[in-house]
Amino acid sequence: FIDSYFFSLAFKKEIPLLLNNDNINQIEQSSVIFLEAENMHLLKNIDINLFISVASMQEMNFSTINNYFEIFRQNNSQSFFYCCNRVSKKLNDATIINFDDYPWNANDKIIFEEDCEWYSKYPTYLPFYWKPFEGKVKHKLVKIVNLKNELHK
Repeated sequence: FIDSYFFSLAFKKEIPLLLNNDNINQIEQSSVIFLEAENMHLLKNIDINLFISVASMQEMNFSTINNYFEIFRQNNSQSFFYCCNRVSKKLNDATIINFDDYPWNANDKIIFEEDCEWYSKYPTYLPFYWKPFEGKVKHKLVKIVNLKNELHK
């Protein structure tokens, strides 16, 4: 909700949609889709050119991360994926999620991969006070290998 709100403030000409079962028929009128994790299945039949994850995969278990990558790779369009997440994070159940362990494919074309300085700190409730994240943050942009296309070669 917060991401979509601030996105709308910054990009006033774009038409965002917080996608769910009730509004999927409005997708053609939207230029940007926001999605809650429980609705990830709705992405399966939509042509998407760019997937973006900022500080979200680090909150997921590997099964959920794998499900997202499957959706990316089954997309009808040639897609890109921008991922900005911590290099490593320990979840509440003691599972450690590592950025480099996401199901990247050796055939994904890496546009860039580096430490992410713009997302190294976050604002706190005190004005003008920024706190560093626990651990490094990395970002990566890849042209995703489309498995549908790979199977038909």
